[in-house]
Amino acid sequence: MLVGASLFAASVLAYPLASSPAALAALRLLTGAGEAFFFVGAVTAVLDLAPAARRGEAMSFASLALYVGIGLGPLIGELAIERVGFVAAWVLAATAALTALVMALRVPDTRPEDASGEASGSSPRHRLVHRAGLLPGLVMLTSILGMAGFLTFVPLYAIDIGMDGSRLVLLVFAGTLVGIRSAGIPTPPSCPAAAIRACSCSMP
Repeated sequence: MLVGASLFAASVLAYPLASSPAALAALRLLTGAGEAFFFVGAVTAVLDLAPAARRGEAMSFASLALYVGIGLGPLIGELAIERVGFVAAWVLAATAALTALVMALRVPDTRPEDASGEASGSSPRHRLVHRAGLLPGLVMLTSILGMAGFLTFVPLYAIDIGMDGSRLVLLVFAGTLVGIRSAGIPTPPSCPAAAIRACSCSMP
C-alpha cells in the first residue's frame, strides 16, 4: 500500500512535465503499477483483518470506496480544471494518494510469522498466477471490461451531447450503486482465502 500510493502520487505529479503522448503513456504505466500495488495490498489487508465468517461482507463494503471515488473524483477534478487548470487536478489526485499513504501507515502488518503455509516447514512455492484465482479472475475481467469502456467514453460522449463534463453522470452512477449496495443487497458469502488473495474474488 505504501509503495503503491507513493508511486501513484509521484507519477501523477509528473504529468505536467509530459511533452508527448509517449511520455504521458509511460507515466500512466507507472500510475497503473501504483494502483495495482495499492489495490492488492488493501484487499489483502481487509481479508486478513476481517473475521473469517465476515470476509465477504468486509470485502463488499471495502469495495464501495472505489465507487465513492468514481463519483466524487470527477466532480472535484472537473471543478478544479474549470477554475485553475489541469495541473490543479493532478495536484489534487496526488494529494489524495498521499493522504492514503499517511492513512496506510496505521494499517497493521498482517503477514503471519510463518509465511510458508507449509506445516512441514518446507520452502514455499511461489506462483505468479494461482489456479484458484483463474475463474473468479475471468469473471472480474468481463465486468471490468464493461466498466472500463463506460468510464472511457462517457466523458467524451457527455461533451458531444452538450454537457460541460461527465461529473453529473458519474456521480449519479456511483451514488446509485453505493446506495443499492449498502442498503439493498444481502451480504455476500465468504470466498476461499486462496481465491480472494489471488484475484479479490468477492469484489463485484
